[in-house]
Amino acid sequence: MKKTLLMLAISAIVASPSLARADWSSDLQAAINSNNFAEINVIAANNPNDQGGIALALLTAAKNDVGSHDGTAIKLFTLATPFADQLSPSQALPASTAIVALVGLAGNPELQHKDPKGAHQVFTAALTMSSDSPIATVRPGLHNFVVAAAEDFGDKYAQNDPDKKDLDDHINLALQVGSPPPLGPHGVLTPSPE
Repeated sequence: MKKTLLMLAISAIVASPSLARADWSSDLQAAINSNNFAEINVIAANNPNDQGGIALALLTAAKNDVGSHDGTAIKLFTLATPFADQLSPSQALPASTAIVALVGLAGNPELQHKDPKGAHQVFTAALTMSSDSPIATVRPGLHNFVVAAAEDFGDKYAQNDPDKKDLDDHINLALQVGSPPPLGPHGVLTPSPE
């Protein structure tokens, strides 16, 4: 009898999407709070259908850390990059706000002087995320904003710096991807003249 009740309880927990969601959410928060960044990829791998939510949670945490824990904010931001293309339309707008906040952080001359590699990581991650379909759809001008900010930062690198070439490669790729066509009235895509 006890075995049957235990099996029923386990089945109910496994079958309940809200309980499963709470598990990854609390696990993710615990990993963030303990700076166990390697665990974040494990959580995402174990929850492939929730990777958009995981990306949003990481981006939100990164945005909240700007100004108080910039190094952690940068790390969380870069960890969200591979999952940003899984954002739902309702998650993409708050995610794009986090991208703007982190690009603002990376554009800060004080951070660029103190942590140029961190600024570089933000710009390369932002170039990738701003061209992902969910974000590009809800915030079509964001990609061009990120490209311009990354180019400004790239102008500050010495020409022989290996990070300069890496950033230039990311910018060139971002320019090839381009921005989506502008949205017309009522969110309808306006055909480009080309």
